[in-house]
Amino acid sequence: LEIIMVCTKGTSGVPVAQLGGTVAPNARVIVVEGDASRYVKGVDLAVGLNAGFEVYPEWEGVLSTLVTNRVRAYFTDYVMMSALTSMTYLADAGARLACEPKVNPFRSPAAKGEPGVGMCSCSNHIIFSIAPDATVNPQRWLRDKYVELGIKPAYADIMSRQNNHALKRGPLGAQAEEALERNRGSAHQGAHW
Repeated sequence: LEIIMVCTKGTSGVPVAQLGGTVAPNARVIVVEGDASRYVKGVDLAVGLNAGFEVYPEWEGVLSTLVTNRVRAYFTDYVMMSALTSMTYLADAGARLACEPKVNPFRSPAAKGEPGVGMCSCSNHIIFSIAPDATVNPQRWLRDKYVELGIKPAYADIMSRQNNHALKRGPLGAQAEEALERNRGSAHQGAHW
């Protein structure tokens, strides 16, 4: 078994070359820097821990390569809002959901509060996955989830529209936040899913 871990920068000041090694008699880890999409061909499974699609622009190319090469992938994120924003990136890449975003039973047990965000987060808190044989459109799933939470369908369409670059600029984006503000009276406060 060969595991390739790709990072954009050295981790915690440790040179990337020192991070890999043999982890079991038949398994080794290789840590590399750079464009992850060049390592996707021939891979059976990809895992993106605390992926943060909206923070790291290199994910767009990687996601497209994963879909093109029909690679099953699992992703985690710190908070549900970030995972929801990720649905736009997955839809743009043509991915289909195999597992919708949900609380990861293997997440870090230590939660931390985020100043000014009003929600706590923890490492690998939310998990979701894509697969070549899956059929759920992430953008459609996101729209349906907003409607389920009590947001009017017209506003849910704005909030979950595929290729909505305002949404991709940050959690919800300008149009979606405006729609939420207009619709706040009918949304369920503190909904969990």
